[in-house]
Amino acid sequence: MPSFGAWTDRLKAYSDFVRANGEYQLNEARAKLVDAETAGKVEELRERKEIFKRLEHDFNSLYKLEKNIEDERKFTERMSRKASCFLTGLVNNDYGGVWQGYKYFFSQAIINYAEKMVAITVAPEARSSDNFFWSKDRNVLCESADAKIDNVILLMEWLHTQGYLLTVGKPAWLTVVQLYNLMDAAAREDANELRKAVSELRTGTFQNWSPKALLSIPSNVTRET
Repeated sequence: MPSFGAWTDRLKAYSDFVRANGEYQLNEARAKLVDAETAGKVEELRERKEIFKRLEHDFNSLYKLEKNIEDERKFTERMSRKASCFLTGLVNNDYGGVWQGYKYFFSQAIINYAEKMVAITVAPEARSSDNFFWSKDRNVLCESADAKIDNVILLMEWLHTQGYLLTVGKPAWLTVVQLYNLMDAAAREDANELRKAVSELRTGTFQNWSPKALLSIPSNVTRET
């Protein structure tokens, strides 16, 4: 089963990217400042000094952003424990928390993986009532899902509406495991892209200032407080 470790790895990669990017821009600004000074270009030198001063301030303020990232890492660990309960069936009377955990990861993964998620189909045998149990009482007979529940995202929404959880090992459970694995894959892809960007920044070959992975980083992490 997915461990969600890829999500904390992604945040570590993002933290490394933020610092490497700051260093790269500061060093580039310093080099241009020296060039302008050497060439005796008074107006350009004044402009370069202002740019360097601003970037130096931003770089020295990175600890605020890095604290946000560390706080999010801790929150991610809490959400991973909640989300994993959906696959283990061990809810401990916190059904709402289970869905909070699932939606936390789903909302980030779907930004770049929507088509792949929708492509996970729900087979007829995964819609029968023996795939589910009611979160409040395992002995209550569950309904079967309608035939229109034909992809895993619709299945998850239906389960939430019904208050159901999954019977471990059944077809519906195996279908949702595919979704969870895909969410982990999204995080791994983001982390790898950010690590590649860090490597390019440190070798001076970085060209793309907006890696796709940045789109799925929560906004409360990417802004300073």
